[in-house]
Amino acid sequence: MRVSSKFLTISMLQSFIMKISEPASESNQPLNDFKAILLTNLGQIEAEKITLDTPESHVRNDNGKVTIDLSFIATMKGNYLDQEKKKDEQFELIGDGSTVTLENATLILASNPNIQQHYHQLVLFSDQIIGFSITNKMG
Repeated sequence: MRVSSKFLTISMLQSFIMKISEPASESNQPLNDFKAILLTNLGQIEAEKITLDTPESHVRNDNGKVTIDLSFIATMKGNYLDQEKKKDEQFELIGDGSTVTLENATLILASNPNIQQHYHQLVLFSDQIIGFSITNKMG
């Protein structure tokens, strides 16, 4: 089995953020509330949540509204690859292609930090990430 080192590192980042943001036992409020900062060639992306596993459904209900969960594309890709491998045993995927799904993400352009674009959900190829950090959501 081949695993992307970058994908594994981002997975550990998400686990770390979840661990340090766990609620305190008495108040049920997190002691810390962090978000991820991912650096790309285009700029930095701040995200409240990183999702690495694939959802079971591609549609979810958000306050009565139906929205598409873009990370479902990874499930569709996996199903397609399985079918192609059954048809042709020599079928081989070129490149890694691993993705991470960012929720409540804000892209801040390196060329002009005053331009910011907010995304409810953003799927990013792991190989586009050149660095990362964390910051407190409140500051």
